[in-house]
Amino acid sequence: MIGGIQPAVLGDAIPPNVPHTIVCSLPTWQDIVGFVEGEERVTTALKAGYPRQKIHDYVKALWKICSQIHGVEGEECSLSFSRKSVEECVLYVKKHAENPGEPRVCRFEIPYKSGVDVSEFPEVFAVFFPSSALTEASQFMMYTGSGISARFAEQCLECIPEELIDTSTFIIPLKTVNWRDQEYYKVHRPIESGPEAKSALRRLFAGDLGDGLANIRGVPGVSPDDVYLYASGMNAIWHLHLMILDTRPKGLKSAAFNVMYSHSHNLIEGWGAGHYVIGSGSIADLEARLASEQAKDPERPPLAALYIDFPTNPMLQSPDVARLRELADRYHVPLIIDETVGNLINVQLLPYAGIVVCSFTKIISGLANVMGGG
Repeated sequence: MIGGIQPAVLGDAIPPNVPHTIVCSLPTWQDIVGFVEGEERVTTALKAGYPRQKIHDYVKALWKICSQIHGVEGEECSLSFSRKSVEECVLYVKKHAENPGEPRVCRFEIPYKSGVDVSEFPEVFAVFFPSSALTEASQFMMYTGSGISARFAEQCLECIPEELIDTSTFIIPLKTVNWRDQEYYKVHRPIESGPEAKSALRRLFAGDLGDGLANIRGVPGVSPDDVYLYASGMNAIWHLHLMILDTRPKGLKSAAFNVMYSHSHNLIEGWGAGHYVIGSGSIADLEARLASEQAKDPERPPLAALYIDFPTNPMLQSPDVARLRELADRYHVPLIIDETVGNLINVQLLPYAGIVVCSFTKIISGLANVMGGG
């Protein structure tokens, strides 16, 4: 201890003992490098992390209960709120796994205690797959952000008979800390109604800050009705990409201008015909690619869509979006801008984008303990 300040400990949750934080301590540069390279010394020390990359203990416990009820020996499982997601996971596993076996889908019949009112609980669906396909199934859930939330898992576990729950590996036991009791939420009182909370998020993302001033998006007529909410930023991008594939001519590749967040590349490559990476940041290179693809068939657009991060993650490069807008118009290509790093408070991108996407995880709460996207 130096000057009364406790030194940071590798892997500790930030803040400590908060069950749903997605941030952990990497106190040294060597720790950061070790995290990126997957060193066991670092990965085994992590007590918190992004749900796609570090599965929460509460979620694991619910997986185990589902396996005991619906699974068979040699199977792994994962859970989602969406039947479409688990069905897509089956297709992904069959396409990419060397030994996919026979993955299957079922509705998870959660064994709630008698007398528990679960009328407002969403349906949950399970996908089962052989252990040999665990890597591919995990990739699907990581790239698409389709898994259940840790808060939902916590709610379920509180309503399930205790003898069914294996708490032996819990880093933070159930009910030790109620997040609503924290000082932050005494000052910033959360909206209790789900529909009201969604309405507030749509209003904010549409550019209405609630201060009576003009909409900050810079596009006349934009409204909360133009906003679609998802469980995470990656889940928003996945659904957006599926929409692009469903509405554009079949067989077209997409393109990424500059380097994007790595999982965004994985997602765009994994569905559809793949994508080009214009990684030099040269608009001349992009224009040459567009002209070359257009020349192959003047009756078809050259790309399914053009994706960019603004600014880029992690290099913080900011491409000439006005010029990209001109090219998108000329070649009839949707320009998709991920504004997560900049966010709507700092950058005004909607005048240039066909669609703007954002991970709300970075801007909803001051405690980095919620997930969301739109």
